[in-house]
Amino acid sequence: MSPVINNPKVSVVLPCYNAGKYIEQAVRSMMVQTYRNLEIIIVDDCSADESADVLKRLAMEDSRIMVLHNETNLKIVACLNKAIDIASGKYIARMDADDISMPDRIAKQIAFLEANENIAACGCNYIIIDEVGNKTGKVLFESTPDLLKPELLFFSALAHPAVTLRTAAAKEAGLYKPGMVPAEDYEFWLSIAEKFEMANLPEYLLLYRWHGNNVSVVQKKNLTEAMTKACTIHLDSFGFAGAFLYYHVKFLNGTWYMATNADEINGFAKWKKALVKKNEEAKLFDSTALRKTFDKYYSLALLSILKSRQNSLSLKLLAFTKLISINPFITAKHFLTR
Repeated sequence: MSPVINNPKVSVVLPCYNAGKYIEQAVRSMMVQTYRNLEIIIVDDCSADESADVLKRLAMEDSRIMVLHNETNLKIVACLNKAIDIASGKYIARMDADDISMPDRIAKQIAFLEANENIAACGCNYIIIDEVGNKTGKVLFESTPDLLKPELLFFSALAHPAVTLRTAAAKEAGLYKPGMVPAEDYEFWLSIAEKFEMANLPEYLLLYRWHGNNVSVVQKKNLTEAMTKACTIHLDSFGFAGAFLYYHVKFLNGTWYMATNADEINGFAKWKKALVKKNEEAKLFDSTALRKTFDKYYSLALLSILKSRQNSLSLKLLAFTKLISINPFITAKHFLTR
């Protein structure tokens, strides 16, 4: 990827709450970025641990660091919006207090965004690490805008702390919504997707730390409910409401694989037909990408039904029939699994 010629300023937005164990690694990963034109805005949300002392020391090392201390605990959305409000950069780079960015992350994302003016936000793949930094897995996202957009119908298709986006787009999308916590990032991407294109670089540019305090572990139920609320609101604005939302919610809350009767299996097929038809009117998604994305998730649901030992033979036969209509290469061994 070609180097950035214009060298626009990037405002790193990093909220911090009781992250003393990891905050220095996170901030230093920004301090050593090969892309140097940064301001690093850190909002300490009234931490009760050593976070404030660590941030004070780091700010003395690097004049690009600006630390804001909240007098009361304002929570994540208020911290993010507070930082964006004072950001002076053309771009916002999100970062979390317990993750680590690769040294060339910002340089690669800015080069991509400067070369693609139609793209408002750029994420990347990430490597999962544990509390002590051991690598435990990888997460790969769709990279192209056409395929990424319909992915948002099913899950948050960008990693929040791995995204760099245009400041103007963030503000036009209405920033983060307090009523959407802990899925404020998912709702934010949905809002941006209604107005702009987004993409992911097909590279691993972030180490994402998975530990006991992650919101997606501690508040899984609340996360699912918030994602369902956000997606329902946006689907409703898209004109896709009513009975078919039931099937969409089953994908969002992870119960799509628990279909136990023919009506539900047939219902998913009717849901796809209705969604495709609505998109022909609204033209919100690329039609080929929407069909491909839906078929991917529908196939996962059908395969799970086939592999369940609790489902009847007749139900598996129906699921198998639906599945081979999507993917003719599925073999009978999936159907015969008992």
